[in-house]
Amino acid sequence: MFGRESTLASHPGTPGSRRWFCRLCGWVFDEALGDLEHGIAPGTTLEDLPADWRCPECGAGRAEFEPFLE
Repeated sequence: MFGRESTLASHPGTPGSRRWFCRLCGWVFDEALGDLEHGIAPGTTLEDLPADWRCPECGAGRAEFEPFLE
């Protein structure tokens, strides 16, 4: 996929409702909310984002996102 399969597989929570943060800038991607401003529908998982998707704040790829554990 994109190099972080173990992190994705071990993230607690239900796919479509998890939260991820960008390790480079701290921006949070909330799967439940999506990113409507950038055409990502609510319920879209990090794994299902387009391969060329980038963090809207800093341009980092999906591999730079880590689970947001509360």
